[in-house]
Amino acid sequence: MTRWPDDAPVALVAQGAALLAAARVAVTLLPVPTVVAAMTRPAAHTAEGPSPSRVVSLVDGIARRLPWRPTCFERALVSAWLLVRRGRRGRIVVGVVPPGAARRLKGHAWLEGEGLPCPSAADEVLLTSWAFPAQLE
Repeated sequence: MTRWPDDAPVALVAQGAALLAAARVAVTLLPVPTVVAAMTRPAAHTAEGPSPSRVVSLVDGIARRLPWRPTCFERALVSAWLLVRRGRRGRIVVGVVPPGAARRLKGHAWLEGEGLPCPSAADEVLLTSWAFPAQLE
């Protein structure tokens, strides 16, 4: 197993792991629009923290170390929640591979916004099928 970077914020790592577990339960039991609205609601008080790309990277690192595999949608939800709590905006995007390009439906979810990396499934052409919010302000 790889070591955590020495500069990984312990509180953020713990919060990210707990949120990934909560996201798994939430998307299983609740309608997706309800979960997304709750996870992207602006916070009354914001906290300072790492850059948006660092938050996404930390969430991906946490996901790799859990005993289950969080989906890309769950990782995008948690990244959005952590960024909103730090006064940053992003939008959750779900894309699918165009019909005929794959034998079965393939898709990917990611977070878009200023200072965020490109989708990790950038090797495939994805058609955006859903985004929340529809436009970034």
